Amino acid sequence: MVDNQEFIDLVQSTLPKDATANEFKKYHLHIMDLNYEQKQLIKNISNYDGYIDAQAKMGLSVSVFVDSTPYACFGIFPLWKGVYECWLILDNKARTRYVPLGRSSRKIFSRLSSMMVLKRLQMYVISTNLLYKKYAEFCKFEKEGLLRAFGPEGSDYYIYSRLFK
Repeated sequence: MVDNQEFIDLVQSTLPKDATANEFKKYHLHIMDLNYEQKQLIKNISNYDGYIDAQAKMGLSVSVFVDSTPYACFGIFPLWKGVYECWLILDNKARTRYVPLGRSSRKIFSRLSSMMVLKRLQMYVISTNLLYKKYAEFCKFEKEGLLRAFGPEGSDYYIYSRLFK
């Protein structure tokens, strides 16, 4: 198993020169400019930052900073042997850095598969967010299906997965 510092180092090795990988802290969520869907999750999940913090502590997590501002917080956590779920929270300013962050993410997922026993990695993407769907597909995830009324606010989500050999 990879420890969190190794994960942070892996992320740092993939980032553009002006970005830094740091240990995830739940207060990072409070200083980010979040999009509408993320604000809806916060509104509809009691103790949302505690929920994300619990996922972060169960697995690997990192915050990516640019100019002392968290642009992205993300991580993976195990469901069972070889099967992990990933999560991602983006600052609105990250939209201007979509390609560099996407390229870094694709490298991270590929390298993780060789660093740990990874059979499957999955993520949920709200069906109304085209940018997140493009991100998942850019990172070589495949859409498996639609989860109707899945979100805490009743939104539909897609489930995406990436399989590793």
